Amino acid sequence: MADMAHQAGSKVVYFMTWAKRAQPEDIQKLADAYVSIAQKTGGYVAPVGLAFEKARKAHPEINLYYHDGVHPSIA
Repeated sequence: MADMAHQAGSKVVYFMTWAKRAQPEDIQKLADAYVSIAQKTGGYVAPVGLAFEKARKAHPEINLYYHDGVHPSIA
């Protein structure tokens, strides 16, 4: 699919997700996977997951997760 996007003159940007609330240690695995696929396909990474993790650590008083522990809250 990335090839088709490139052929059409588009840039491919992967939206890096964040780790689940119960598995914050997974953020590095996620980041590595997104960077790897972007490199293989000539795409870019929007490091949303890394920003989410940085905000979570800097402001633990803000609940960034929806009650399911996966999706973001409206914070």
